[in-house]
Amino acid sequence: MDFGLVLVAALRGQAAAEEIQLALEYAPEPPFQAGRPEDAPKDTLEVVRRRTETLRAERERMIGAWRKLPLNLSDKGNDIICTPLIRELRQDDDAAYRSLWRDALQQHAQYFRIAAGDNVPAGIPTRGAEDSFTLGAFEKNALVGIVSLERDRGVKLRHKALLFRMFVAPEVAGRGVGKSLLQEALCRTQDIDDLRYIHLTVLERNQRARALYRSLGFVDFALEPEAVRMDADYVGEVQMMRFLRR
Repeated sequence: MDFGLVLVAALRGQAAAEEIQLALEYAPEPPFQAGRPEDAPKDTLEVVRRRTETLRAERERMIGAWRKLPLNLSDKGNDIICTPLIRELRQDDDAAYRSLWRDALQQHAQYFRIAAGDNVPAGIPTRGAEDSFTLGAFEKNALVGIVSLERDRGVKLRHKALLFRMFVAPEVAGRGVGKSLLQEALCRTQDIDDLRYIHLTVLERNQRARALYRSLGFVDFALEPEAVRMDADYVGEVQMMRFLRR
């Protein structure tokens, strides 16, 4: 590096060499004292600042854009595997939540016990507390999965929490989004004092969801036959639970 700077000075003059040195921020034991802004001649400093202003702005823009990406990237061999960002939903996520939940009830009604026309809250159904939260999965800034957990309110029932409104958009099915949501929910429950188990209901016909719950330790404990009417058909509802601690 030192030889290169000396060569530039011989060919283009010392000022040109100092400008290159400063742009590279090269200052271990340089042949010219221009490796740091505080050491460089004022004229050299101004020239380099003007020349690199656009590059600095572009670098900051790229870094800022990268930080906003809602993806966790892991490199396995030559493949980049993208997993969704899982976080608790806030009030400013309510519109996206309403849209995804509406699509769930309208386009995939066969998997839910409630209907789009039922008088139930359409927005985020939880309070944003340690024992009442809704998680969202994001890919490319879009909400693609949701699940909620609410601790039972009764004094004699506070050892239980209900897991509900679980849905993953079909376009990301098979990518582990549902499992990631459930794992994060389970992880959060570990810090809730005196919470002993989580319970949920799932339609008997929804074999894919039941298999997912079982893979994370949930077990069936009851079956209500013909619990839900689907047009002219009746569907059973399975109750499942998972102990957190004994």
